[in-house]
Amino acid sequence: MSIADKETVLMTFSITDKCSIVVSGSNGIQSVDIPGFKTEELNRLLFEPDERGFITGGWVGDYQSYLNASSIYRQVYNTYNIIEQNKVTFEIENQLLEEYKNREYYFQAWQKTLNNVLFNIDIKLLYPLLEKLPGQIKRLIILPSGGLFLLPLHVVPLSDGQPLCQRYCVSYAPSIQLLREMQNKAEIIEGKGFYAVINHGEDPALVFSGCEGQTISKLFSFSQMDIGEFGTKATVLDKIPKWTYLHFSCHGRYNWIDPPHSGLYLFGGRLLSLADLQNNVVDMSLAWLVTLSACEIGITDVMIGSADEFVGLPAGFMLAGVPWVISSLWSVLDISTTILMQRFYSNHVVSAE
Repeated sequence: MSIADKETVLMTFSITDKCSIVVSGSNGIQSVDIPGFKTEELNRLLFEPDERGFITGGWVGDYQSYLNASSIYRQVYNTYNIIEQNKVTFEIENQLLEEYKNREYYFQAWQKTLNNVLFNIDIKLLYPLLEKLPGQIKRLIILPSGGLFLLPLHVVPLSDGQPLCQRYCVSYAPSIQLLREMQNKAEIIEGKGFYAVINHGEDPALVFSGCEGQTISKLFSFSQMDIGEFGTKATVLDKIPKWTYLHFSCHGRYNWIDPPHSGLYLFGGRLLSLADLQNNVVDMSLAWLVTLSACEIGITDVMIGSADEFVGLPAGFMLAGVPWVISSLWSVLDISTTILMQRFYSNHVVSAE
């Protein structure tokens, strides 16, 4: 089976002192050198490092500032909620308002930085490549490298204002070899059973996750859902091999200090870890699609590691044999995630029929 066809282009990146983009399509392999985009430029967009190499801003730095502001706001908000209404003081209400404004300020700053980063990626990196693509191309398979793993390349704004994913169908893969293996497996897996693991714990930020799982499960002829205490690690490991669609609505974390202990938090704080995936503790032989919904994959963990070492949970599932994985690059509001997931599965399951 060919990875690329006349309507598909495979894009691999190598960013060093210059950028070489290898394009594989129906016309063979073409190398496009872009000397104006170097490692230094990518690091500036991601981190804005100072002379000592410390992160001072950029996409990652501003996102970290937003997360810190959000954490402080949640702490004040939780304190406000547990105080009896007649004992709430003006100082507490004022602090809640100020922390809310502070969170919104850092959110807007992060959004502005993100837009600037994506604009620069288009002008300096993607545009020189896209203008060389044949007109019949409809799909892009992107194999990022280094810090590009941290960026939503599919929403880079093009010259006409529309995002890349509206002009092309965009997907990602960790490597060419793994991509070929996953494409071959995707063709032979059969079945449409849906299994959801919902573990919101006491986190009010995941209050819609249960509704999300129930709504999606109704789209399938065969489905099962384990919520909270019913989704123990032992139960999940036992049921995963029986289902084609696996849906996790829970928190997750990437651990740069000890990567094998990155994973998804199940009931009781037990971790479905990368080590479990790598050591075949989890049988993914029947899995066709894994969705990591409402999971904080941990993009800011790159601050204590190297983006060149980035593997992450999505790649971990693919290495375990899952052909398709859907995940998020950053924390998203629960209700927004629920609406998006419901629309995705509806289009995928109902429209396909």
